Amino acid sequence: MKTIRVSYKGPTNTRGSGWLVTDDDGNRMFKPCVNSQSDDGRADAVRAFCNKLGWTGELVEGMLGKDRTFTWADGPRLTV
Repeated sequence: MKTIRVSYKGPTNTRGSGWLVTDDDGNRMFKPCVNSQSDDGRADAVRAFCNKLGWTGELVEGMLGKDRTFTWADGPRLTV
């Protein structure tokens, strides 16, 4: 299973605001925000991250603290 974590990073003196996209294998990418910290910008950052790494498939979105997470949907399902 692969989990992708997305968090918003505000502007600094050397870089504008954007999305930091990471996974548990140490892959990471920063995608600058075009307009605001909208959900569309977050989803675009995840798409760019997956495209960069050549990953395809369906992702399920969730939350982990203040960060949004995406997990591949092809794993086993649990019924609660």
